[in-house]
Amino acid sequence: MVSRSRLFRLQPLEPAHLRQLLERALRDPAVGYGERSIDLAAAAADHLVDVAGGDARSLLNALELAVETTPPGVDGCITIDLTIAEESIQQRAVLYDKQGDAHFDTISAFIKSLRGSDPDAALFWLARMVEAGENPRFIFRRMLIAAGEDIGLADPQAVVVVEACAASFERVGLPEGLYPLAQAALYLAGAEKSNSVLGFFDALKSVRSANRQQVPAHLRDANRDGQAFGDGVGYRYPHAYAEHWVAQQYLPGALQGEIFWQPGSLGWEGQRRERLQQRRAAQLAAAAEMAFDQGDVLSSSPEDPQLERWLQRQAAAEGERLDTLRRRFWDGVGWRRHDRVLVLEARSLLWALDPLEATPEGGVVITVAHSPDRERLQAQLKVLDSLRQPQLLLVPPQNPAALSSQLEPQLALDSGPRFDWVIARQPWQGLSAEQIETWIDQAGALLGNTGQWRLLFSTPQLGPAAGLQALIGTAEPSLQTLLEELTHLEGQRLIQAQSTSLISKRSLIAAGWQVQQEQWQESLQLELTAELIERWLAPASPYLEAMAALRGKPLASDALQSLREAFSQLLGQPLPQALEHTLIKARRKPGQLG
Repeated sequence: MVSRSRLFRLQPLEPAHLRQLLERALRDPAVGYGERSIDLAAAAADHLVDVAGGDARSLLNALELAVETTPPGVDGCITIDLTIAEESIQQRAVLYDKQGDAHFDTISAFIKSLRGSDPDAALFWLARMVEAGENPRFIFRRMLIAAGEDIGLADPQAVVVVEACAASFERVGLPEGLYPLAQAALYLAGAEKSNSVLGFFDALKSVRSANRQQVPAHLRDANRDGQAFGDGVGYRYPHAYAEHWVAQQYLPGALQGEIFWQPGSLGWEGQRRERLQQRRAAQLAAAAEMAFDQGDVLSSSPEDPQLERWLQRQAAAEGERLDTLRRRFWDGVGWRRHDRVLVLEARSLLWALDPLEATPEGGVVITVAHSPDRERLQAQLKVLDSLRQPQLLLVPPQNPAALSSQLEPQLALDSGPRFDWVIARQPWQGLSAEQIETWIDQAGALLGNTGQWRLLFSTPQLGPAAGLQALIGTAEPSLQTLLEELTHLEGQRLIQAQSTSLISKRSLIAAGWQVQQEQWQESLQLELTAELIERWLAPASPYLEAMAALRGKPLASDALQSLREAFSQLLGQPLPQALEHTLIKARRKPGQLG
């Protein structure tokens, strides 16, 4: 066994050692030519030592051949000159044993030269193997492996080229088959490199370790048990959507958000890397954006991992809708490469994707209202590493002065305009008119003379009670009275939510900005589930607390039970919802300086 053995590595002999062997063979009368008169020219000796390549056997065989085939002169002396030495050993000895260290070391050097994009070294080690008689089919097999492992999707044609060269070799044979052999090696050495396919082994680890690996219901085969179990229901056919892609969940629920393939930045996959990561960003952003879109409908309850997973599953289907909203938000913008963008109160990267892509010479600064938002964005940026990294600032909404104080060191170094855009989605919720005015003054002062605002407010038009009433129509009297009261209170909250956009618009106008406004409505359907009911009616949920504040007292236990029963009877049905979007655009009036 190797562990119980002492290993020795035999190295090639140095030229000095070969000269000693050569001189000993000429002098030794017992095992050499000491009894004969031999004159070995210095040039001939140098040639024998050089071409032997560290192999004593090759050296002694060549000497024997030269001596035995050269007749002695009239004086009985055998003279070996350079010409005779060259005839005796015409090829350099190649130390190569097909089952030993030389075999494995040489193929290792060859593959590492391909991986290191060194075509010269690759050709050298390839030639060494060919000269030693290595089977070309073995070399082709190793190049096919390298095409998948080291080139991968940076150049998907690498596998095709090697396979075609191998087929050419089989057709033409040796010696002409050396052309496709060398061609395959040079292609791999010159190709862009990526080992992103190793992500498969990360997926394999998850398969072996994850407990819940059920196929999501909407991905199951609907042809067998679809009617009985709802298999295939909710599947979105990608070809029916723009760019043949729609955001939906394809992994098992327990693995949602896992990323196995990280494409490299070079070649074929590099060209697709940014699009893939933008789509991932849209899906990662969906949960945070969806919760804020829906207001009371998706208000948070006390921490519950099951509810959070439910929200993530709902959000997976929201990616396509939010991406459409993002496109409308940025519609008509003529980006300049040096534009600088300030994103206020970000909850995801969704609204920063466009400026991150379009302003490589500018900059993007993102403020977040809470530490969890910053942590979530930092985690997303690590995953989406092909996106240009923005600056993240924690700026509490109640303290707008913190924005300028955190930006001061950076602004002191800048000689040009500070920002060209200030944008936000759902900013300043719950702030007073004075606080909103302060925010507009603070952020507006950071805009250059051609700077612009874009603010998007999305207000839900129906709360849980209003949605329930729309589903059931007329209820029994006590429940009907309760629903009418709650619907009225939800309407008051709706007016409060709408006031933020109105105050923002008026404050911009008062500050001298030229304002344009677009409004449109969007209809949504939200499946009524037990988790959703729990979000609304769990003790101390934000919805119940808001209703209690407006009523002046909390709902009685029998009223809560009545609501639970009414909602539970409609499980699985779509809850109607509508959003009113208000997009505010503002720019400086002609002649107004920042």
